[in-house]
Amino acid sequence: MAEIGYEDIAFEARKALEEVYSELGPGFDETPYKRAFAQELTRRDIPYERDKRIPITYKDATVGEYTLDFVIRDKVFVRIAAEGGQPGLLKTQVVASIKAAKLKIGVLVDMNVQSFKMHQIVNPDFVLGSGVSTSKVTEDDLPERLPRQKRKGKGAKGAESFDKLFDK
Repeated sequence: MAEIGYEDIAFEARKALEEVYSELGPGFDETPYKRAFAQELTRRDIPYERDKRIPITYKDATVGEYTLDFVIRDKVFVRIAAEGGQPGLLKTQVVASIKAAKLKIGVLVDMNVQSFKMHQIVNPDFVLGSGVSTSKVTEDDLPERLPRQKRKGKGAKGAESFDKLFDK
């Protein structure tokens, strides 16, 4: 049997997560989503490990431990959140988690949003070959901007050009 690639594993995760989201919708804490995702992975015959504990090291010393929500096929970390807000901090946590676990790909999904959106995050410590896509940063991914400083009717220097990046 041929080895399944990272992109295929991320696709499997996406389909299972979409099924859970379409069935439960937003509004719950993380627990029912995680339980439903585990059931969906089992139903689809996708091997996974739940609540995998990994060491956090500092200069070759273990300084703590972190628990990964799901590791699918020993290759892809899946983080299920129910925050309903900006994914910036959650993405940072996924990057830290995949680096500590020495995994190449992390998947983040926040179930407490009005429409399903999955973020695929690549571990910056690995150089991946072609065929691996990552989510693009959108305005929704950025933290709320602070109010612009006004100077005699003009926005702060550079603010106009920054705003143009996100004009639709």
